[in-house]
Amino acid sequence: MTMMTHLTSWPAPSMSLPTLPPPPRAWEIAARVRDPSRPQATIAENGILRDVLAYDQGDVHVQISLDQLPATAVEALRERLVQALCEEGFRRVDVECVVPRHAL
Repeated sequence: MTMMTHLTSWPAPSMSLPTLPPPPRAWEIAARVRDPSRPQATIAENGILRDVLAYDQGDVHVQISLDQLPATAVEALRERLVQALCEEGFRRVDVECVVPRHAL
């Protein structure tokens, strides 16, 4: 299991790597992850999940928004995303934390 996290502003600059459309399965898996700060809802329901990109080698890039997530919950959410996607067969999960430009 490999994971990476980095911080950028939202919207993120366009990526130069070739990507495929978000695979419904990867999006659905990520969307089901519970919000660590509000466990009654998922990260999709709370507007934290921004994007899911799949690369042709089984890698997944997930963007989450920090504008609705307490800093104390970021690490827990990253671990939940990596675990959920790796358990479903994705090889590498990269979690990017984005900050809306209005929050900078």
